[in-house]
Amino acid sequence: MSGPIDWQFESWAAFWQMAGHGPYVWAAVAVTAVVMVALLVAPLRRQRRLLAEVRAEQARAARRAAATADKPAGGKI
Repeated sequence: MSGPIDWQFESWAAFWQMAGHGPYVWAAVAVTAVVMVALLVAPLRRQRRLLAEVRAEQARAARRAAATADKPAGGKI
């Protein structure tokens, strides 16, 4: 590269306004950012919920097994 990068806007205000297109551009950037964050967070939340469900099911199965082991062979107490 030869020389510094040329800045395409006269000022930061011009950068944010983008010749009148700023609201549309920044709204699109914001929507994209929200969707990207949702795509990252949703699977993590689902994994956490599924792991909690598996742990709860394992605990129920352990309690059932313990209750079954405590009963006499004839089934009567």
